[in-house]
Amino acid sequence: MSAAGLLLGEFMPTLDQNLGGVLISVTVAGVTTQAIPHYVSPGQIGAILPSATPPGEGTVRLTYNGETSAPYPILVVESAFGLMTMGGNGLGHAVVMDAGFTVLGPDNAPTAGQSVIFWGSGLGALEGDETQLISAPRSLEELPFELYIGGKLAETAYHGRSQFPALDQIVAKIPDGVAGCFVSVYIKTGAFISNFTTIPVAAPGSRACEDVFTNSQEVVGLAGRENVVAGWLQLGRFIGHAQGMDGPTQLISDAATVQFLRYTPANFQNWGGLSLTSMGSCALSTFVLSAPFQPPILEGLDGGELSITTPGGPTPLVRQGLGYNLAGTDVGTGMPLFVGEPGETHTYSATGGPVVGMFSESITLPAAFSVNGMADITTIPRNQDFEITWTGGSPDGYVLVTGSSNDLTSAITQFNCAVPAAEGRLTIPRDILASMIPSVIFPGPLFITSGQLLVYGYKAPKRFTAPGLDIGNKLTHFAETATVAYE
Repeated sequence: MSAAGLLLGEFMPTLDQNLGGVLISVTVAGVTTQAIPHYVSPGQIGAILPSATPPGEGTVRLTYNGETSAPYPILVVESAFGLMTMGGNGLGHAVVMDAGFTVLGPDNAPTAGQSVIFWGSGLGALEGDETQLISAPRSLEELPFELYIGGKLAETAYHGRSQFPALDQIVAKIPDGVAGCFVSVYIKTGAFISNFTTIPVAAPGSRACEDVFTNSQEVVGLAGRENVVAGWLQLGRFIGHAQGMDGPTQLISDAATVQFLRYTPANFQNWGGLSLTSMGSCALSTFVLSAPFQPPILEGLDGGELSITTPGGPTPLVRQGLGYNLAGTDVGTGMPLFVGEPGETHTYSATGGPVVGMFSESITLPAAFSVNGMADITTIPRNQDFEITWTGGSPDGYVLVTGSSNDLTSAITQFNCAVPAAEGRLTIPRDILASMIPSVIFPGPLFITSGQLLVYGYKAPKRFTAPGLDIGNKLTHFAETATVAYE
């Protein structure tokens, strides 16, 4: 069924508060409403929370074949929106359409000034029978609403219900100065921030997205395959900062990694966006550990015997997990540091395996890169912007700032922000930090926390080829890391 047909209400059944013998009662502020199930299964139930439910703290109970569960706490707010994504899990690419309800993608991407349509749920209450099509959808403009595309506030023409119960529609213009294949998109409704997603946006005069990471031809070409075989050659040096018993400590480590992974095309396109943001964008992903979370299906492939030749000579890589690794540090009795000086060339060699064939590929280190005051960053407030500055970096390169935090039991949050290295500074927006899970700080003399901050100075990524690979990527960096608390 086409999107236009969907909006015309084709095949829309009347919904029922009883689905498969399942009833859902919600009680808030003394008012009890019956949720409207969309689907029920042994492990999950999806339902519409009726608009007649008042805001506040309450309980939800489920009845199945006459047996009622214990009450479970629920918090109902006036508005808390969630964007619909291509993967159906709230992560990666958002569902975005043009005015004719055509789904937009890398090779037919919108451009600055173009009106587009987003979809989701949670904008707020609307009077009417929510078991039926809505004959006269209306805007919910009386509720607070802000849409950000590429970090810029977008002009919104409509935000309200569609013809379908609980399905909200946003019509907005792409702001000027925004382009890339992974441009960030999120929505604020008062104090609540939606999931962070990405969309492709083409430069003026084009319909194909392109940025430092990829372009539309690669994405569309790979999406047409039964599966995708991708390879990564990565080389870099980390300077790690932490707080020890006697003050700040520093550890220098080198890492060479190689991965050959087989994806499904959907995983390559959607899940690839989780670790990528276009220049000028910031995005955040939340992984709920207690939910039935389905990670991407990745198959690590055999590349035979792998080695890297550095200024000190050839050294074999060890196969571990999904890839091959070599690590060295400036302390201990293990492998010493092996990464050379900025601009030096190292060479990866592989004897080849059943899928990925033999190759030899050089990789050049980026320009020197140093984060200003990285050793002094121990806490990052979650209620304001946070700026990071640096010196150096490759003229054609970029800086990626990534942070993570978790509560050790239920969820992990991770953000990624990217700008050209030449800018010399990057501001992590307050909305990103406010969405981070507060870090857990362990008691004791050592400053140990569940939060991390990493700042990478990358050289512009290069492609490489090898028999059996659909796409190969070469990445080199100098980076600094710190153990921090998001408070």
